[in-house]
Amino acid sequence: MVALLTAPWQFFTELTGRRMTLHRYTGRIFLGGVTAGVIGATYLAFTTTFGWAFGFGILGLATAWASTTGMAYYAMRKRLVEVHKEWMVRAYVVTFAFVTFRVFSDFGPTSHLKPVNDLDITLSWACWVVPLFITELILQLRRMQKVKPARA
Repeated sequence: MVALLTAPWQFFTELTGRRMTLHRYTGRIFLGGVTAGVIGATYLAFTTTFGWAFGFGILGLATAWASTTGMAYYAMRKRLVEVHKEWMVRAYVVTFAFVTFRVFSDFGPTSHLKPVNDLDITLSWACWVVPLFITELILQLRRMQKVKPARA
């Protein structure tokens, strides 16, 4: 919840100059929230009673969450601001996976799919893989639009 609530503040472009201190502070809070969340998700993956397939999906989510956030942090340490921004977008998409899981599990047409265990297994993957894939498509399309084609 901490990561979910602090991340939106990171995307305000006004957080530059004298407000950069606030950006760094909320970024550290986000890192702490992700760290706690990854530990919790990893614990859940290994102790779940929903079976190994569900646990493996949650472990994949924890790995994606740690990886995307770690890459964002590493890019900033290297002062690669644009790369940092892209990885933060990915990290927030993965952070939002828990909300995505709950929405598709409890609301709408997917909430009525049976058996429930199959739905949970599918959602343990789909809640982060599908949004991350769509995000990657958008990020790469934006990058390609910025590049001028080579002349033949």
